[in-house]
Amino acid sequence: MNERIIELLEENQKLRNCIEGMENDLTLKDGIIRRQTVMLAQRETEPFDVMADKNYILSILDARTLLEQLAEEASELAQAALKLIRAAEYSNNPTPITLQEAEVGLDEELHDVLAVASLLGIIEYDDDENPKWKRWAERLGKHD
Repeated sequence: MNERIIELLEENQKLRNCIEGMENDLTLKDGIIRRQTVMLAQRETEPFDVMADKNYILSILDARTLLEQLAEEASELAQAALKLIRAAEYSNNPTPITLQEAEVGLDEELHDVLAVASLLGIIEYDDDENPKWKRWAERLGKHD
């Protein structure tokens, strides 16, 4: 359990470092997003609706907005890690949620960070089961 927390905190720090390094390079990120959109359109292994949701998101949001979303998701990941520390009773500050709930929350937030990072072209991440894609596209105005 401790190793998993350390691993997730290290991944969180890596993502924070990536965000800091990209803030002054939005033009490059716009090119990455365009290339990522082409890659998404060419994938045959992805269900059409997930691919359509990702493409819709990329058509609406610019690099700065995606970086803002990544920062928000990274912050939520950090909060989930802190909640897990409390649920696992590694601190003297108890929480009403169970250890299992905290682990599920951490997992969800990690997948949200990975989803946004993939749209920015930072990493490759294929998770057709992540409901984030559909919710996000709908929030931006996509109607099936």
